[in-house]
Amino acid sequence: HWVELDARAQDGEQTIVHLRTAAALEHDTAYMVVIRGLNDLNGEPIQPSAALKALIGGEVTNAEDIESRRSVYNSYVDVAESQIGVARDDIQALWSFHTASIESVIGPILSMRDDALQRIGDGLGCTINSDGVEDNFGGDGMIYRRVRGTFTAPQYLLEDRAPTLLSRDSSYNPVFVENREVPFTLIIPMSLYNSTEPGALTVFGHGFLGTGEGHVSSGLREWGEIYETALLATDFYGWSSDDHDGISMGIMDGYYFTHQSDRLQQAMVNHVVMIRTFKGICSDLPEMQDDNGRLLVNTSEVYYTGYSLGGNRGASLLGLSPDVSRGALWVGGAAFSHQIERCTQYDQFDDLMESVIGYPSQLDRAVVISIIQSLWDATDANTWSTLSNGLEGRIDPYEMLYIGSIGDLQISNISTSRALRNADASILSSSSILPYGIPVIDGGEGATGNIGVYFDGGFSHAPVENLLGQEPHPAHNWVAGVEAAHSMAFGYLYDGFVEDRCEGSCIYDAN
Repeated sequence: HWVELDARAQDGEQTIVHLRTAAALEHDTAYMVVIRGLNDLNGEPIQPSAALKALIGGEVTNAEDIESRRSVYNSYVDVAESQIGVARDDIQALWSFHTASIESVIGPILSMRDDALQRIGDGLGCTINSDGVEDNFGGDGMIYRRVRGTFTAPQYLLEDRAPTLLSRDSSYNPVFVENREVPFTLIIPMSLYNSTEPGALTVFGHGFLGTGEGHVSSGLREWGEIYETALLATDFYGWSSDDHDGISMGIMDGYYFTHQSDRLQQAMVNHVVMIRTFKGICSDLPEMQDDNGRLLVNTSEVYYTGYSLGGNRGASLLGLSPDVSRGALWVGGAAFSHQIERCTQYDQFDDLMESVIGYPSQLDRAVVISIIQSLWDATDANTWSTLSNGLEGRIDPYEMLYIGSIGDLQISNISTSRALRNADASILSSSSILPYGIPVIDGGEGATGNIGVYFDGGFSHAPVENLLGQEPHPAHNWVAGVEAAHSMAFGYLYDGFVEDRCEGSCIYDAN
């Protein structure tokens, strides 16, 4: 863990001391926190509260809420002294907490996934938009065909648009509402048209407040052409372009983040259904064939790659989908509550959250952000990056390559390293940094399983404090264009190991 003073503290308010864990805590586990060694601005030790001082010092009070805790606090102090080596008189704060069970965190979304897969079988169908087939999309000779349409997916949200909640039973498990049409975009590169064999299908995760269509239709479609793979995408409800108003409502009233969290869960199930559908009933659509009826896409071979938000969502998609087991996750990380105050993408919401109709006190904002993490946990990489070995037959094992960019102002390097620790990953020896607590591995056929690598373009670094950096800043997007990075990524997807393409050092001079 590590500790920092809140750099966002407001004049006239107390300053929060943030205790940040370097990795996810164990589920269904009791923890004890002991704080010592804090001094005030005059260099004097900060005194414990009157209640804690009475408990530590053995001073009997007439306060029932203090006396009822005396025996348990005596046991805490005994642990602090005997197991941690903290003297009784040095304790300034002391408390315990118990983490949620994994079943309480992901049981409902697993129930929803299982129900959806049972309902669809090999898929319920795909419908191509009336204007959904565009040959030579982009006019640059890179794309043979862009296909846009919808697939049919079971829905558990009460309404199609935000804000809305999942329908749930008395056990809090989502309940089926109806089937709805969900948009998809498929990019078939010219390299597959020119190839003698159909190419793999790579599911692509879009960025913050974006769309699947927008992401696979933009510059990163070049990856499909280079690596002879079709790209398939849909929207991550909850953090997509349709969610701006819903997020704004949550920023004014944290209750509405429950609605946003529920949309995130439906989005993950939509992705699971899309993949199963394209492996099944939509695996040989006429639009996936050339003029001679030759199939261009091999949907039995499916991978995942995602950028930014898509990198954040990668672990949960890989864990939830039984049809894809390997992903390359670009500039993603774990724990939104560890990202927000350091992410320039959230700057657009700062004024609203700090206003009188939001949470004008930083003390309140910090608490809200911390509490909301429990709503995000069901789909957050902070949960799913710990589960890559599988879970009791309910989650199949999966593998992840995390690609980070030094100085990233949108997804902090702190968050990426957290995901790597959660996943018990190794760090490539040529990585530009070797984060604390992560074993180092050389590239090659032995570099399998969960791996991380950081690229450094020589850009200015992000602030050390929990503050936003100054945009525009190239680090977040720059790494996508580094040949060594995307060749590592797709080599990992296809071959299952990371070949070191950095020639010993992933440090570049991009300026």
